[in-house]
Amino acid sequence: LQADPSYLIKHGYKVYSSWSIGAKELDSTKIDWKAISENKLAYRFEQEPDEGNALGQFKFMFPNKNEIYLHDTPSKHLFREKDRAFSSGCVRLEKPMEFARAITKGTKQYNEMNNSLKKGSNTVITLPTYIPVYLVYFTVVPNANGMLEFRNDIYDRD
Repeated sequence: LQADPSYLIKHGYKVYSSWSIGAKELDSTKIDWKAISENKLAYRFEQEPDEGNALGQFKFMFPNKNEIYLHDTPSKHLFREKDRAFSSGCVRLEKPMEFARAITKGTKQYNEMNNSLKKGSNTVITLPTYIPVYLVYFTVVPNANGMLEFRNDIYDRD
């Protein structure tokens, strides 16, 4: 933003005065971004739901203290890479539509989701039952022969 104040507009972002409900939408071109340091950035940014959205068409929320979620991506080519740690902590899904249909199958939410997709609307759909989500991080795993394989520690946890 300091280098290109029109970045938000070009990439379909809106900026709000704060994280509170009912925060005022601001004109991002009227903010002096050079006067704001990274640790003083209190605005909320939202990217419009379109084909260029960094989260793709689906975002699956689940309770956790790290604000991690599962999501689609417009960068489908990244799934062909050998090393796939391109995210900022969230988990990109290769087939989010199949996942969404599997977790809503047989519920009224299935129809709600399909209607939302047909309309192209941005809809929050809450599942009728809780599905536990476990994210695990292993840097050493046994292979099919029981021998240990060491993986890159991309998060520097070891």
